[in-house]
Amino acid sequence: MPEQVAKGWALKLLWLLLLPAIGVSLYLGYAHLRLAHGSGSFESLCAVSDLLNCDAVNTSRYSEFFGVPTSFFAVPVYLAMLMLVGHGLQDTSQGRSARRGLFSLALMNVGVSAFAWESAMVLQAWCLFCVSLYGVHVLSLFLVMIPLGARVPGLPEGRDLAKVLASGLVVFGFLALGSLFVGAQMDEVAIRELGLSEGGATALVTEQRAGGKVKLPEAAVEVTVAPHNPAVGPEDAAVTVVEFADFECGHCRKLRSTLAPLKDKYRDRVRFVFKHYPMDRECNPNMKRTHHRYACEAAVASQCA
Repeated sequence: MPEQVAKGWALKLLWLLLLPAIGVSLYLGYAHLRLAHGSGSFESLCAVSDLLNCDAVNTSRYSEFFGVPTSFFAVPVYLAMLMLVGHGLQDTSQGRSARRGLFSLALMNVGVSAFAWESAMVLQAWCLFCVSLYGVHVLSLFLVMIPLGARVPGLPEGRDLAKVLASGLVVFGFLALGSLFVGAQMDEVAIRELGLSEGGATALVTEQRAGGKVKLPEAAVEVTVAPHNPAVGPEDAAVTVVEFADFECGHCRKLRSTLAPLKDKYRDRVRFVFKHYPMDRECNPNMKRTHHRYACEAAVASQCA
């Protein structure tokens, strides 16, 4: 039986760190799907304040790629590292190869953590769960460097490399297809609940785009801007953007992060107007039923403030 590599405790500690990291990544992906596609009110566990707000970060422009939550991309990487730790504990050529592979993946994770500048400089909000993963990345790099033969990037041996790649592709494929399917189902539920289905308040039309066909609700209505509606931008602007929002709406939260940079860029040429649209039939006669229990009270409270 091969001897254990010297200072193998570092790799065992790394193994213990990777398990909760996988759990955090899966939760962030779930939260992103709820925020981006869910129809109900949802806040993640770490939406504490404007500064410590996982939801603002988790709906930013880097929160998904090709419709898949960014955090799901980390899961197969962490899983690959877990698999390599086992062989990395052995004092053999295969073990040294596994440790070099661990160093490569840990180094890549630290590079990915550089996206923290987006939170600090652009969003001006921090995701505590994301920061915890960045901490795992940095600590992982130090841990894999402690045993000998793990300070030069490299690839695992052929058999280990095949296992890692195959497992990673299967796991990522499952997560990617699952998130696309779940997101599409959530969108359909949201459309039905808002009365935007065929024969509902607004008919759905199909718009042809370069990326494929996208179904969008389309309606032509006259929107009156009252003097008491909160607004920024010149009153005689050629373009007026009217935002209808509910303070408990996840989609509205995502729209807010999209509109914020546009307001900063075009506020001298475009007028941005805000209108309350609480999704509660108690104060909104357009709603067939109540979706957000405290939406009406939140709207009134904001007016008082």
